[in-house]
Amino acid sequence: MKSQREQNPSGNTVEANVKKSEKPCQPACPVCGGSLIDIRAKLQCSKCHRICETCCEGGRGYRFRTSMLRNVEKTGPYFHDGLVSTLSDAVRVMAKIQLDNELDSQQIQSIVAFLTSLTGEVPANYANPRSASETSISQPSSEFQLVQYGSMHETIGMQNHQGRVLLGEVIGRQNFYGVGALEKLQGEITIIDSKPIVTSVIADGALVSRSDEASKLQATLLLGGEVPRWTSVTIPSELSGEALESFILLNAERLGVLTDRPFPFLIDGAFSMVRLHVIHGACPVHARTRNKPIPQGQQPFEHEFAKLDGQLLGIFARNAAGKLTHPGTSMHTHMVYSNETAQQVTGHLEAFRVDSSSTLRLPAK
Repeated sequence: MKSQREQNPSGNTVEANVKKSEKPCQPACPVCGGSLIDIRAKLQCSKCHRICETCCEGGRGYRFRTSMLRNVEKTGPYFHDGLVSTLSDAVRVMAKIQLDNELDSQQIQSIVAFLTSLTGEVPANYANPRSASETSISQPSSEFQLVQYGSMHETIGMQNHQGRVLLGEVIGRQNFYGVGALEKLQGEITIIDSKPIVTSVIADGALVSRSDEASKLQATLLLGGEVPRWTSVTIPSELSGEALESFILLNAERLGVLTDRPFPFLIDGAFSMVRLHVIHGACPVHARTRNKPIPQGQQPFEHEFAKLDGQLLGIFARNAAGKLTHPGTSMHTHMVYSNETAQQVTGHLEAFRVDSSSTLRLPAK
């Protein structure tokens, strides 16, 4: 640890402790360790095919544009979704999430002292953003209006997974479609035309439907809205990953959907190479990304299907990783299907391929 004297634009000085990371950058996938290859200016793993999201290996494929540190003292709330209101809390959270380091109060105070030394004149056109923990994105009444409770980072990354909305309040709306997770991350939620499909994991690792008691359950994360009418588009060939995202985006733009804002989509038909999970206290995608074990008693249901018939409901959101989607994708997708006991269950999709002649449905204007 060395002491460095910093000077702000106003000429004031402050003592700040600066420590350089000694951890070298490893040119490998942080999820599986596979080699990274350059595909269309993004670093993608040749083994698991994920786009690298870390600041060092995958800088060219990043999802968030980081603001400069000047005036950071006066430009809260912090993070891409405004979830943290104070600079000291932001320092504490990022040290834990990015470095797995618990800072003491003196360390936090030293870092904040350095950051406040960068304070200058705030631009006159600066507008303080609203917190995004519970918001409805304002859009023209003829367009889809996203209703959002919680965010991926808030509920999974920060472990703030308390109940935020009673499902009974949501399914009382007409033509409501949504995806989400139960409070305490105790299961997956999919709502199709105001009908809830809720699935949890029991002690032996099997799935159980909780749809009958859905109106009494609470969601910690819920993304959705009302869609009175849909427009159908036939999917001409097998599609997955970026090719499917491009097909959805192209047809949404053609049909006049506002694609700079989140919008829902449905896919009915046959699917293959399906990998999904049902959360049970901890998210397996987040655990793999952070290379951390899942705590005992929180093991999710995970399964791969060579073939699966079902209905897919998704939220398409560009540049929303960490808020509405997992890193490396613009889609937050759930599958509704019948399991081996003929129960209608739902799971969060990690990977899948849509077979040809399936039907894509997009909101009609």
